[in-house]
Amino acid sequence: MEYRSGENTETKGLNQRLKNAMLGAKMLPCGLLWKYLGLNDQGEPRTSFLGNGLFRITQPRSLNDPFEMKPRVLLDRYSDEDWTVARDQAQHSGMFPSGTLDDKLVEDLFLTPLPAGRMDEKSFPGLWPARDPKLREEPFKTIAEFDEFRASRVRETLENILNERFGIFSMTEDPAQILMWTHYGAEHRGFVVGFQPSHPFFAQVGTLRRVEYRTERVSVSSNDGVIRVAGHWLVEGQDPPVETLLRKHPDWAYEKEMRLIVPLARADEVMRSETGKDAVYLLRFPETAVRVLILGARIDDKQAEAMVRQVRQQNRWGHLRVFRTRLSESEFALTFDEVSDQSSNHGTQPTPHQPGAADA
Repeated sequence: MEYRSGENTETKGLNQRLKNAMLGAKMLPCGLLWKYLGLNDQGEPRTSFLGNGLFRITQPRSLNDPFEMKPRVLLDRYSDEDWTVARDQAQHSGMFPSGTLDDKLVEDLFLTPLPAGRMDEKSFPGLWPARDPKLREEPFKTIAEFDEFRASRVRETLENILNERFGIFSMTEDPAQILMWTHYGAEHRGFVVGFQPSHPFFAQVGTLRRVEYRTERVSVSSNDGVIRVAGHWLVEGQDPPVETLLRKHPDWAYEKEMRLIVPLARADEVMRSETGKDAVYLLRFPETAVRVLILGARIDDKQAEAMVRQVRQQNRWGHLRVFRTRLSESEFALTFDEVSDQSSNHGTQPTPHQPGAADA
């Protein structure tokens, strides 16, 4: 999976979406992506990254949605993704100069495998039951049984490949989402980190894409012996299409999630478990990619002072802007006040941030 900003249409208009998401948090800088973080085992905010720059990239099976990497299997019919990819290929093939696509031609030319026809049990009864030791010892009675088994095996293989090769760093477009402060920000006792998505680091380490929220799961389709994953032909030796990690049910839409998908081989540190749990892969982010730190509304003053002091005492974090979160006095909403350098020496009394001041 390789990210090229010029090729990834998902990133076009990202800044505008981020600005729209900030309407509920007007006091914060625009154009950033945000990571909610909670507490460590000692019940304190997990600020270790301020010392080592490390953040976890999580294997898909360790995420909190049980439907991650659980595509549906379609037999003898094409998925919506199959049609979308085929129509896109047809559109760029030059075969339809008028711009009007004929679905029958699209199916014949871009979906149906050539040559047509297979050695099924009706045309070649002497070949069945058929055995394929690479799949299983028990022979297959029909070609339909063979296709179904093969597609299901592909689904299992995809899950293994994705867990063994890739980690996900989840961010959001919305730092003022009350539910996420509760679920991921330790009931407002944690904090949020703001990242600059245009920083070269993101393009260098992985693929930055937006999660799509749909009621249909990603599909593994099997038609006439051809298996497609999320609309793409499955080619042995190639990584699965990135779309397999970007589909969630609309119930999750409030998260407005953006995912940085990173090969686990790029991790800077790995913490192995002795209890059988997944290893923890850590990726070191450059300080210049981190722009903002937002302290939760329920962080006590001593912890807040310690966090601000930890930032201000390190020259490498001199650019980092720190905000305190407050509960609105009149609405179900959060407000954000910037902590000044002067206040960091005398508690954390906030200095209101004026919109338009260095929002970059």
